[in-house]
Amino acid sequence: MHRFTGWLAFSILAATCTAMPAHATTVIELTDFQLADMAEDIIHATVLGSHVERIQDSGLIVTAVTVQVHEWLKNQGDTPDICTFYTRGGAMDGLIQTVDGDPSFQDGQEIVAFLERVPRYQNKPMLLGLAQGAFLIARQPVSRIDARTGIAISRMKIARTIPARIPSELEQAPDLETFLGRIRALVKEDSSHE
Repeated sequence: MHRFTGWLAFSILAATCTAMPAHATTVIELTDFQLADMAEDIIHATVLGSHVERIQDSGLIVTAVTVQVHEWLKNQGDTPDICTFYTRGGAMDGLIQTVDGDPSFQDGQEIVAFLERVPRYQNKPMLLGLAQGAFLIARQPVSRIDARTGIAISRMKIARTIPARIPSELEQAPDLETFLGRIRALVKEDSSHE
């Protein structure tokens, strides 16, 4: 028994002395106004594709997400039709880096992204507040025909890529135009405070 206890104590000591430090990520939940206020750029876009890159100075791995921009809701510079923003992490050369709370995107997804430039990542445009800065626009097929008008009514779901504890007026929007209108109003309100 003493031999087992001694071996266990040695194992714990060795693991403690050689363990790499854990780097935790703490992100404060942002309100809709804070997202609009803090974002340097806000885009409504469709994902065209993604690929993984390594940041030269730090060796950090990022995923470059290329999008077709439908509308620049807020911008601090050029407004190209196609642009790229980045998420933290990815898989490259047998190495996988992950950041809990940062989403991944699939080709063809319609999104609204709130972006900031992050010095640690060579000022590349990144999602603001990790996944809080991305809303997915999920268009549903026609769900019913209005009996009175005969018009097909399709539903749309607008959701953050992660559940939030702070209620979001944006997520309650009944349709895309209302959703985008609310963002435009937040951006206008933000610019009136400057």
